Amino acid sequence: MLATFVDRALALLDRRFLVGYWMPAFLFGLLLFFTAGWAMPWLGLTAENYFKLEGLRLSGITLGLLLLVTVMAYVLHAFTRPIIRVYEGYWPWRWLQERGIRHQTNQWRSLRGQRDLAVQQKDRRRYNHLQARLYRDFPPREDRILPTRLGNVMRAAEDYSKTRYGLDGVFWWPRLEPLLPESLLTRLEAAYTGLVALLNLTTLIILYALLLLGNTVAVFAGCLRPTLFAWAPGWIVGAALSFILAYLIYRGAITQARAFGDLIRVAYDEHRFRILDALHMPYPQTPVEEHQLWRRLYRWLYQQDLDAARKVGYRLGNE
Repeated sequence: MLATFVDRALALLDRRFLVGYWMPAFLFGLLLFFTAGWAMPWLGLTAENYFKLEGLRLSGITLGLLLLVTVMAYVLHAFTRPIIRVYEGYWPWRWLQERGIRHQTNQWRSLRGQRDLAVQQKDRRRYNHLQARLYRDFPPREDRILPTRLGNVMRAAEDYSKTRYGLDGVFWWPRLEPLLPESLLTRLEAAYTGLVALLNLTTLIILYALLLLGNTVAVFAGCLRPTLFAWAPGWIVGAALSFILAYLIYRGAITQARAFGDLIRVAYDEHRFRILDALHMPYPQTPVEEHQLWRRLYRWLYQQDLDAARKVGYRLGNE
């Protein structure tokens, strides 16, 4: 049993885990390590104390710190989907969601208006720039807009297959992914790993900023010794700089999400008929027929609509 557990643990320590989870946790650990005396004065620990250690004690503490980093990485791994959903704008506070959606909708409308104006002015260069932003950064329909930029980039990729071909991206992706060629899967995994790594790092930097703000509140509330009042301005500045850094990393995550979304589109453009091959379905002859076929298959397989099932037929043998 122990050997099996160890094998599974080592299997998780692949490149994706190291890049997406362990490295952000390690960088966060380094930040805490070198600023422990300032960021966490209530612990009474500093990096200088560590460097004074020798022998087995130094080795033991180093191993313990690396173990804590690894545990933190596994926690991030377990919360991958909730973390991504937070950055996509799936929040429990409806008023905050609505405010974010209004802001993103205003941007979407502004871009569409500018694009239409560029068409009237025959400004092809500006039109191409605006159309590229609408194509990659927003879903085509206003009622599908999410509260955040990252959420809309992801939803634009998610809705692409449905608007172009009639495939529901959420339903069909688990069926398409196992059929993709290894080269495309490798690129998809690399793009997704980079996205996850940047979001994890953003989250940890925000936690560091909140730690500094918590120190400030605690010292003014009398929970920390009065001699630390002089540290409060530094904590506030440190928190502000941390929030700025987190925002810049988040912007990088948006860029990475665009690259991931482009690969999702490529997967549907070039390989969607592999699903039909796996289901032994005939190929449609026109785009209109394709939309009808995918909608019927969706209603049959997901909604259990037998009327839709009667309108499709299998492709048998070498047809």
